[in-house]
Amino acid sequence: MTVIVADDYDDTRTMLKYVLEAEGCRVVSVSSGMEAVQAAMREQPQLLIVDLDLPDIDGYVVTHLVREHEELRDLPIICITAYEETFPRDEALAAGCSDYITEPITVSKLQEIIRKYLPCRGAK
Repeated sequence: MTVIVADDYDDTRTMLKYVLEAEGCRVVSVSSGMEAVQAAMREQPQLLIVDLDLPDIDGYVVTHLVREHEELRDLPIICITAYEETFPRDEALAAGCSDYITEPITVSKLQEIIRKYLPCRGAK
């Protein structure tokens, strides 16, 4: 199972990659929104985890651009946000996100979300 992680912070990408690989997933890490869209087209992943606040295009635009492609329409997209109190959950879901995680991200919450969308363990 391939998962794309799009976040502009190295520490967040590293933590997500560590947890996802422990779940048996192959991880492609990128640091911008356009890289996320390009990686999704190239890799045809089973899950996309995208930060809503990326330096070039935000996670909403990434989600919209990915959803434009027929082969990626049903791709689970999990958005990450540091703005729990002001996070527009309905806006994210309306944009096409499947779910969201608020920062700080705990390993248990990440595992719960991953397992909800992917049976990664043991799948390579």
